[in-house]
Amino acid sequence: MLQTFAQECKKHNANFIVIGDKPSPIDFKINGCDFYGLEAQKKLDFEFAQLVPERHYSRKNIGYLIAIQKGTELIVETDDVPDLRVIHLILVCLRRVQMMIQYVGQAR
Repeated sequence: MLQTFAQECKKHNANFIVIGDKPSPIDFKINGCDFYGLEAQKKLDFEFAQLVPERHYSRKNIGYLIAIQKGTELIVETDDVPDLRVIHLILVCLRRVQMMIQYVGQAR
């Protein structure tokens, strides 16, 4: 399901960012997904990334910082691997946002 989500994000020009933690697989890789494991997080230019402890809920803030740095205007987040209903809802929202952007673009 994460593979489908990554493909949909890519199709809708949306960043798909995953912030790993201690239990995350080191070799996590999905095409269309920007995965930041602990080592990659430590290399970021955010002081916060050096300060936040492992296995801590606030680690997801690193993802917010990355998204903002990439110019993201809308952030949708979920904890851990969401169930299929949550992923489906996010995909529906992506499609609607894309359709609205296209509609607004055509209205100008």
